[in-house]
Amino acid sequence: MKDQDEAYDIVQETFIRAIREQRIFNIDFRIKAWLFRVAKNLCLNQIRNKSRRAAILKQNPQMDRHEPNQYQKIFEGEREIEMMKAMEFLSEEHREILILRYYDDLSYAEIAQVLDIKLGTVMSRLSRGRQKLLSVMPESLKER
Repeated sequence: MKDQDEAYDIVQETFIRAIREQRIFNIDFRIKAWLFRVAKNLCLNQIRNKSRRAAILKQNPQMDRHEPNQYQKIFEGEREIEMMKAMEFLSEEHREILILRYYDDLSYAEIAQVLDIKLGTVMSRLSRGRQKLLSVMPESLKER
């Protein structure tokens, strides 16, 4: 794991899962192999999740902040106002789908269900909506 604390967390989670495992006391249960497999899978999941988070943060470095100070809160409020003004230039369907995705944090499947449209339509509208939003956003928002 290259991080001792993460390794400890993985070991702890492995043994928590072992305690919950019903077959652990069966004579023919191969506990050592099972423990190694669970620990390995947890490590792989952790590495995969880290790379996904890193990719997301690379796309949007603004997401990599902990507790914002007062200045950051004001800045974010102003930025949100500017963003909503830019969204006024979008069509109703693009504005609606962007709000459902990024403000209401719905998955693509949930958006498809809410709007009663196909999943492919959700993806294409989101893509076009983002492109249109980028084209109408002020330069001050694009740089941040």
